[in-house]
Amino acid sequence: MRIFILSFNISPLAKKPAVSTMLGVHRGGSPENTLLGIARSIAQGAEIIEIDIRLTKDKQLVLLHDATVDRTTPAYGPCWEFLAEELLALEACEQSVEFKGLGVSVPLLSQVMDRFANCSVEWLFDFKEKEAAKATKLLLENYPQIKYMVGSAFDDVALQLHYDFPDTLVMGGVGETFRLVAAWYSGLFALAPDPLHDIVGFVLVKETRGFWSRSLVQALQQRGARVLVCGELVKGKEATRARKWGVDIVLVENIS
Repeated sequence: MRIFILSFNISPLAKKPAVSTMLGVHRGGSPENTLLGIARSIAQGAEIIEIDIRLTKDKQLVLLHDATVDRTTPAYGPCWEFLAEELLALEACEQSVEFKGLGVSVPLLSQVMDRFANCSVEWLFDFKEKEAAKATKLLLENYPQIKYMVGSAFDDVALQLHYDFPDTLVMGGVGETFRLVAAWYSGLFALAPDPLHDIVGFVLVKETRGFWSRSLVQALQQRGARVLVCGELVKGKEATRARKWGVDIVLVENIS
């Protein structure tokens, strides 16, 4: 998760208007990062679609979470060693066996936008590399109708996103989460500079899991941040607690 606080004052924070938590889908749903997964998620009512974007050997943008194709396809090797046409020929259901044999492949980002740009969902584009972000920025000029956010768990990429997408909400990196938590618990949060990123994602890591609280969520929101939760914090009791705290966005693995 991610969060911010407003003042030095140790008195209770002023009440804020109730937040309507938006429901999003992590990696586009199931099967992950595919046209089929995204279509199923939209049909099931997802308000936000998060997808992972990487560059191929011939500089085409494709949907893929891992650095390699090993986990989600029958092939092996890093994404950047494949041409786009080679990836598009790979079935992308190794982790979703119920969809194997249906011809579900690794898609181009342009294919995703061509098919879903006019749907009433918001997009969260997750980047692992700076070059993919720059190429995506150019591609999205062809789809002015879409509403989107960008983000990265990697601090250096997240910082670059702030400059590449100056008018877009940016989800920061894991390191930023640790710094904000440290500032909050040291009592120095009010002295911390305003966050570079307008959206602070609860990037779920076990080391920070026990540090989040309702007051921290509210403090971040009062400072202008949107709070996003994903990973372990959206399962079972954790999901219920996150909604009670009034987080802005919850990303689940599947809507069912």
